[in-house]
Amino acid sequence: MLNLPIVATVALGTATYTYDATGNKLRKVDVLSGVTTATDYIGGIQYGTTGGVTSLSFIQTEEGKAVVNGTGYDYTYYLSDNLGNTRVTFGTKTGTAVRYQRDDYYPFGLEINRSVLSPKNEYLYNKKELQEELGEYDYGSRFMDPVIGRWTSIDPHAEKYQALSSYAYVANNPLKFVDEDGKDIIIPQRDRAQVTKYINSISSGTFAINSKGHLYEVSSKGGGGKSTYYTTKLKEGIDSKTDIYITTDKSYIAHDGTKWDVNHDAGGGLTDPKEVTTTDKDGNIVNKIVSEHVVISGDANPNVEDQAGKPLHDTPADILAHELVGHAIPDITKKDTGNAVDDENKVRSQEGKGKNKKRRREPDHTE
Repeated sequence: MLNLPIVATVALGTATYTYDATGNKLRKVDVLSGVTTATDYIGGIQYGTTGGVTSLSFIQTEEGKAVVNGTGYDYTYYLSDNLGNTRVTFGTKTGTAVRYQRDDYYPFGLEINRSVLSPKNEYLYNKKELQEELGEYDYGSRFMDPVIGRWTSIDPHAEKYQALSSYAYVANNPLKFVDEDGKDIIIPQRDRAQVTKYINSISSGTFAINSKGHLYEVSSKGGGGKSTYYTTKLKEGIDSKTDIYITTDKSYIAHDGTKWDVNHDAGGGLTDPKEVTTTDKDGNIVNKIVSEHVVISGDANPNVEDQAGKPLHDTPADILAHELVGHAIPDITKKDTGNAVDDENKVRSQEGKGKNKKRRREPDHTE
């Protein structure tokens, strides 16, 4: 059962929705003040019907949309903030950049329009479509009411987040997190360029981050580094059924409430698994990891030694690799579990002679 709105009664009439079997919105029909209009959604292509005439409205692109303009298209672009919220909508049909719309928001997405030219861009907070009739955002699996900062239906994965209300949006922290569908390695917008640089400087493969913050492999070759082991582990993390969030911060508050100075307390990086207590198929009580949060400071760690006891150059890229291959990915895949430094040294050993010596083993440094 999808538990999505089918018919909504609004001030001037009704809004009726049609979905496919997985909950993707296919059609919306508005009957407002006796006038019927329809919108059809087909894989990023949007059609509008008014007065019985259907026409192509626009085609969504990676950075905005291509809007029908006569026999051609006006390419419209979105400028976004660190959470992916659309702040400025502009086009170039006149040959120069022209601002069409500017939007600001309250923390949970209630919009504060500063300037709007018709037609209004409705892909706003987290780039989700605002349903003007309802005043709610369509996130695919659920609708979210920005006035109260709550979902309008229960979380389909509620059993994974027993400590949270099933209606709470992003654990009540919209200034740091966004809602994402699917399971992936996820990086917030402000950290994407730097994290990509760190990963590709060591990995033998080439990785990139899409507009939703999901890490993906571009090629199995071409990375700035030589570690095939790192490439393999990253792919295992991407293919896993558990989210891994990567951020750069000097301080971090863990899921248990502990506040960390990432440099002073954790040597420049830490991994914080989020666990829930559940039961297995035999009825035994077990702790289950539902997500991993990897945090690095972005600073080098001067306190790490090589196997000869000499200072080892431990860069932010090295620290990120350690947290991923030594902690986060083994945690969720249950592969190469054991000593995190041993896993890190598998990466270092492939970096080339003299480039990155192995780290001194720490027997108690487990995943």
